[in-house]
Amino acid sequence: MLRVQLGIATVMTGIVAVILGGCSGANLSAWLQTKQSLRFESEPSGAEVRTADGQVCRTPCSLSLPLTAQSANFSLDGYLPQTVPVQVHQSTERLNDNSFPPPDFEPNPVAVALQAIEKRPAKSKPAKRNSAAVTHFGKRSPPSGTSVAPATTPAVVVPMETPSLRR
Repeated sequence: MLRVQLGIATVMTGIVAVILGGCSGANLSAWLQTKQSLRFESEPSGAEVRTADGQVCRTPCSLSLPLTAQSANFSLDGYLPQTVPVQVHQSTERLNDNSFPPPDFEPNPVAVALQAIEKRPAKSKPAKRNSAAVTHFGKRSPPSGTSVAPATTPAVVVPMETPSLRR
């Protein structure tokens, strides 16, 4: 008689486990098929956000996305692009009815501070050579007849005579 009761208890436990497992699997499957809102923010605002499935918006914005791990790519002219991984998080804290809340994106909102691209100074064009200027100790001196601010090292300026044109 004890064997029969243990057998029935084992069968009942198996049936309950299959039923509960089927229910939780159905809920998990339903969660994976649903879409969830994910908010995007950037500093400065106006950055383009592109998700792996091709959805695009400009910050600040929200997109309805499948509840799966993915990444968000931020881009804005004049700033370095940035990619942020987004995970799916399941809370371990139970609700009042002893169930778990549905999973959510983490982080949500996805916020980034974009870094400006450093602008390199424009290359200055080399000064045109003036035949009237004289080089002294590797430095160019201005032609005669021009004013020069006093320098820390004396510069020698030699006036050049221009040949007269004879016909």
